[in-house]
Amino acid sequence: MQIPADMVINVMITAMGAHINKPVSMTIYHVGSSMSNPLKISTFKNCVIEYFAKHPLKIQQGNPIRTSKTITLLSSMSIFNRYMVIRYVIPLKVFKYVNIVLGRAFNAWYLDAERKINIIFRLASLYKPYVLINTM
Repeated sequence: MQIPADMVINVMITAMGAHINKPVSMTIYHVGSSMSNPLKISTFKNCVIEYFAKHPLKIQQGNPIRTSKTITLLSSMSIFNRYMVIRYVIPLKVFKYVNIVLGRAFNAWYLDAERKINIIFRLASLYKPYVLINTM
């Protein structure tokens, strides 16, 4: 079961406000969501796509970052790693050798792409417990 983060954060803020300038108490707050109206992953996915279509992120020059209308959902870290290797790591390795043959003419681009892929792997590892509950 997923509990939306904004629900938990809203309760935390409300609890802090309710207890400000009051003596310490042992009040316990419980936050949960109901099975009568569950948040389906497909609904969440569609909300994310719709949000970024309406509010695109912008690069430093102010141009919007183009986003895909589809999101690939992966169910485990092994599938994520396989996807990343096939989709990004192998093509980047091929480009590395092409770059060497071309006298490292595209070295800055290669190093930037390699850095970004490493960041993605680190973020995936960091957020794994929050998004892949069954793979801990």
